[in-house]
Amino acid sequence: MERANRATGEPFWGCSRYPACHGTRPMAAEAASRPSGSPGPAGDRRRRRTRVGLSFGGRPRGVADDVELIVARLVGRTLSPLEGCFVQIGALVLAAIVIWALFASGVVTAVADGIGHFMTSQMRFGPSPSP
Repeated sequence: MERANRATGEPFWGCSRYPACHGTRPMAAEAASRPSGSPGPAGDRRRRRTRVGLSFGGRPRGVADDVELIVARLVGRTLSPLEGCFVQIGALVLAAIVIWALFASGVVTAVADGIGHFMTSQMRFGPSPSP
């Protein structure tokens, strides 16, 4: 949608999903003279792309996106799509290694066994039937 720069008043095309999306495009000279909100010629229209993942302007949808957001904040800049992809793949690989280590070390089995023993100790079946 058409927006105006607060400092200079110059018009520009801004994302209609602001503040979730910060995408902007410069406005052509002939479009700047049009009234606000009026549609431009067919050539000005851009095909709408589906945004997938945080690197492409989407919203965080899972742990990998959250990790990418944390890394971007630690680095102090927005990650490129390729960098974001590497961060998400790294997060998934790290999560898989941690899960594998928990199973391989027997921690998961020990916890499940402890829960099973606790549950069976809580069961009361009443008196035994007489012969």
